[in-house]
This record gives sequence, structure tokens and C-alpha cells, in this order.
Amino acid sequence: MLKKPLLVFIIVFACSTAHAQTAPPLVVNETLIAKLSPGVATAMTTQFDYLPWGYHVEWSPDMKRVAYWATNEKGMYLVVNGVSDKPYDVQEDGSPRGGLIPPPVVFSPDSQHYAYVARRDKKQFVVRDGKAGAAYDWIAPDDLHFSPDSQRMAYWARRGKKNLTVLHDGDKIKEFGFVPRKADAPQSFYNEDVLASQKPSWKVIERDKKQIIVYNGKEGVPYDFIHTQTLAFSADGKHSAWCAERDEKLFIIFDGVEAGKTYGAATGLQLPPLVFDTPASFHTLALRADKIFRVEVNWSEE
Repeated sequence: MLKKPLLVFIIVFACSTAHAQTAPPLVVNETLIAKLSPGVATAMTTQFDYLPWGYHVEWSPDMKRVAYWATNEKGMYLVVNGVSDKPYDVQEDGSPRGGLIPPPVVFSPDSQHYAYVARRDKKQFVVRDGKAGAAYDWIAPDDLHFSPDSQRMAYWARRGKKNLTVLHDGDKIKEFGFVPRKADAPQSFYNEDVLASQKPSWKVIERDKKQIIVYNGKEGVPYDFIHTQTLAFSADGKHSAWCAERDEKLFIIFDGVEAGKTYGAATGLQLPPLVFDTPASFHTLALRADKIFRVEVNWSEE
């Protein structure tokens, strides 16, 4: 017959083991994607030195390439995985402070190509993979489009009064004149089936100047700030991940459990998405000191 203290120990041990199995153990792998140029990490908020992580930073679809804007006395230039393009004229927003307007960077679907609109004097041109194309009087903003196979790129440009569709096909550039029509107002919609699959309940409450995740009815630990825009669900709706920060450190959280590694905090900045690749893994990008990592989080459903 078991003695009472031993029996209590067995019961407590069994309960604690069962509780630990409710959250699968996480394996976090980091891959160095890029290193910020010298001075970026210490001059993150100096507008005319470098533009900070989160502002005007673009990442490729596979999150293996990172592009951000920087400036120097020669102008504004794009840095892709630590390699700088040529500098072009700085574009300002017309405010008294002379705020910068970094052009959007577009990656191809296969992540192998990138493009953006640059300016020199009064002319605009598209830079594709670091190579400048033909000059135009105007190029439509936010209108760079890669083909699904990533081999071609098209945009709307204007030379004088002539409107052109410009097609980049490999190294060849073709122009087609057209008469623009007034576009219908875009419509927003959402997929109700996808929303229905998001089974876990998830909300943020505030208490004592802290933010707390309530996940499936259970309160998590408090954080200084929770990046609600990073919330992502797995395809089967069984799991969820998000980012939060505390004491100037950024945490990646899976089903309410911290992934175990910390990164640079970025309160109020736009963070890369959390992308579920399989039923048992997701990835994102994160900053630590002057390095940007591709962070992969894996677990076992067994």
C-alpha cells in the first residue's frame, strides 16, 4: 500500500505532466537574412540617416530577402539583404520637416526580383533588380505588377500627354499606348469560410496599464504592448500566433506560449506577418541588434 505523501507526489506529478502536454514543445530556428548598414541600429529614428525597421521595410514572399531605404549626402537608396542600389533623388512630402517619401518596393511572386519607382531631376523610371529602365514624365504610384511566373513586369507611365502600358519582358521593354478609363471604386470583401475556421477565441484586455491576451478563455501573462495586427491562425484553425513586447523586448507567441527567444521591440511599427507554412510550423522576420533573422517555429502534433 502506498504511503499518503508518495501518493500525493504521484498525483501532482501526473497532473503537471498532463498540463505540460497541452502546449507542444517548440523548436525555434533562426537564419540570418541581412545585416543593417553601419549606424542603422543606433540611428533608427534619425530620419535623414536611415529609415527605421518597420517603416518602409519590405520583405519578399518567402521572407528570405529584406529591403529597406536609407539616405546619405548623395540621395536615397535601397538596401536589399545588405547590398545597396545606386542613390536617387530624395523625395519629400512637402511638410515643414521635409519628411521622406520612400517608394514602395514590389517583389515578384517567386521572390527573385524586386522593383520600385525612382526619380532623378524631373524624370521617373522603374528600377528592377538594381537596373534603371526608361525615363518617363510620370509613373503611376503603386502600379508595378509582376506576372504570376515572375518573368514579366508591367506598369502605367506617361510621356508628354501619351499614356503608356510599359512591359518589361526579360531585358526587353515594350510600350503600348492606351486611353485610360475611370476605374470603378475598389470593393473590400472577406472570406466567411476562412473566418469560420478560426476556432480559437482571442481578445486583448487591459489591466494595470498592461495588455493581456485571453486565449480560449484563459488569460496569459501581461505585456506592455500586444501587436494585434500580427495575429495569424493555422489553416485548420487549431493554432494561433502573435507578437507582443515587454521591457523593450519583442516576443513571438504560439498558443499563448513564448517561443523562448527575444528580439528587438518595435512599438507602433509595422511588423512582418506570421505565416503558417504547415500544420506544425510558421515563420516570420525579426530584428536583433543590427541583424534581421528569418525565424521558423516548429512543433510536433504527436
